[in-house]
Amino acid sequence: MLVKINDPSFLSQQMRTLREALADWQDADIASYYLAAALGLINDPDPWGGRKDIFWTNNPISIGLYDQLRQLAVIGVLEFDEETKRFRWISAFSLP
Repeated sequence: MLVKINDPSFLSQQMRTLREALADWQDADIASYYLAAALGLINDPDPWGGRKDIFWTNNPISIGLYDQLRQLAVIGVLEFDEETKRFRWISAFSLP
């Protein structure tokens, strides 16, 4: 289930683990938001941490978050759908 930014459940989802937040396919900007929240970069009760611009523009933070998501896909933690630019947690993932 994709999260819509105007969905009231969006706020309650920001405090979930990255594994929980990415259990279903999420667009890259939303996956980046969840990664930022998991890292403690976003700690604001407003959706997007009041900083939607960070996730929708080409800047060092958004690029870094996206690169980290891609790296998690490379090492087998996340799946990445190249066509739709979406991520999801690989449910069978476990640490070696």
